[in-house]
Amino acid sequence: MAETDPARERRIRDEILCDAYGQYEKAECWHSYLSEKIKFPFTAECISEGHRSPLKLGEKVKALYMSDDYEDDMRVTVQWNGRIFDVLLLLLKPVAVDPVKYMEDNEYDDDDEYDEDDEYDEDEEYEDEEYIDEYFDDDEDEDNDTAEAIEDWHYWRSRQIL
Repeated sequence: MAETDPARERRIRDEILCDAYGQYEKAECWHSYLSEKIKFPFTAECISEGHRSPLKLGEKVKALYMSDDYEDDMRVTVQWNGRIFDVLLLLLKPVAVDPVKYMEDNEYDDDDEYDEDDEYDEDEEYEDEEYIDEYFDDDEDEDNDTAEAIEDWHYWRSRQIL
């Protein structure tokens, strides 16, 4: 059994499950919480093999959205090897995107059309550095929200049945 985290348990009880009285209501609360907190799509890694999942340990998938099939457990719809299917959220963890690799994968292609009007203009006002930093911080916050929500679900499932 997982190590106890009283602060996390209190937050789950007070913020996620505060209005849930039965199994079905708990499932609805969890589905709503995860749908709001997780920023889709995201890259995830298989951390455990399931008997109904084709994923092997360490394989990466693209998580697309929360599945509406959540009566017995939380599932996400994933894309993997040209297929789209549902997989238990318990089998996945989010993978941080390497910004350098992302930039390399999305570099300007010489064959793309180039518009001279897109050139940098010294006289034009550009957004200040503070705004840009804030924009990227928001992205990081969303990634953290995704990871935290999934960790909450993993923790809860390791402690008890839905």
